[in-house]
Amino acid sequence: MRGWLPALVTAGLAALIAAGWLWNSLRPEHCYRRGQNALRTGDRQTVIRESQRLLATPGFEARGRLLSGLLSVRDGRPADALPALQVAASDDVTAVEALTAAAGCYYALGEFRAAVNVARTALARDEQALDARRWLAGALYDLGITAEAAAELETISARAPEDPLPDRLLGLIDKDNERFVEAAGHYRESLRRGLRQPDRAAVLAELAESLVKLSRFDEALDVLGECDRTAPVLSLEAECLQSQGRVDDAEKRFREARDLDRQYAPACLGLGALLLAQAHVEEAVGVLEEAVRLAPHSSQAHFHLSQSYARQGAREKADEQLKLMKQTQAIEREFSDLHEEAAKKPNDAEIRYQIGVLARRLGKPPELARLWFRAALALAPQHAAARTALSEVAAEMPP
Repeated sequence: MRGWLPALVTAGLAALIAAGWLWNSLRPEHCYRRGQNALRTGDRQTVIRESQRLLATPGFEARGRLLSGLLSVRDGRPADALPALQVAASDDVTAVEALTAAAGCYYALGEFRAAVNVARTALARDEQALDARRWLAGALYDLGITAEAAAELETISARAPEDPLPDRLLGLIDKDNERFVEAAGHYRESLRRGLRQPDRAAVLAELAESLVKLSRFDEALDVLGECDRTAPVLSLEAECLQSQGRVDDAEKRFREARDLDRQYAPACLGLGALLLAQAHVEEAVGVLEEAVRLAPHSSQAHFHLSQSYARQGAREKADEQLKLMKQTQAIEREFSDLHEEAAKKPNDAEIRYQIGVLARRLGKPPELARLWFRAALALAPQHAAARTALSEVAAEMPP
């Protein structure tokens, strides 16, 4: 019997250790930590298991709800995530993370005003909640409240010195407001921070566009040299070369851009204006007529076509184009004025809808019209015209 004693003691100790390990591993704090780690690694089953354990543990239900809600977010089901996140937001321990995730859900659902309110609630609890500030800035931007969005983006840029996105959006805001010096600075900073950012090509093109507006043509050409050879890039190169007096090279670039994309109106307009400046009037007329067809609300296209007709002696045609130019200029002024109104009236859905309508009439990129129609619907979900327009724009965009 005595020989059995050491074995019994050893077995008893092993059982105690195993029981202690099991008890320790099932402590709610450890369940929660495992659930968070599983979310990061994509282990759905572990998240579900730990969430259920926490839901069954008094005092830890909110953490269980948070795990469940975050899993729905990860699975791309923002509407399903919101009920769980709203419960988790009522607990001090999980409130900031739950509110931040809920702000992201509202943003994904296009409910930008709700995203703003929830993100601000998270920041009221924790001013350092950077992801909540990101959702706030994004929602403000998409609502057209760009001054407030810019203030939030400046804060994010200062606190997240490796993040390229804040300066990318700040550059876009400044470029849209024709503050090209500031825009160029933000674009360069964004590129410095994110050498492999997915939208690097777009940032380079926007930087080059800003440099062209500043007449810094050598710098613009250096930037464009890093870009893919698209019609917009070739057209900007042509504009730089023309401004430097390299007319033959400019004409070659405009023709390359036009051949690459026959529907890209700026290439057609640039080539037509250049031909007119070289006194190639007959060819200029044909090219500029095509530019007007592609961009019927471009005041510059109507102006140059008017000049071409006048050089041909077609006075009635020239006068008609001047009349259309003035009408288009009035639309362009209205488009600019409505942007200022939108900044002053953050809750006015109709203004945002009208900006979207004018963006389409002026031939702006479809992404811009979509942004304003979404903003209108975020403020007034029942706005039928905005909903119809948004569907039309979505159908026009590439998949």
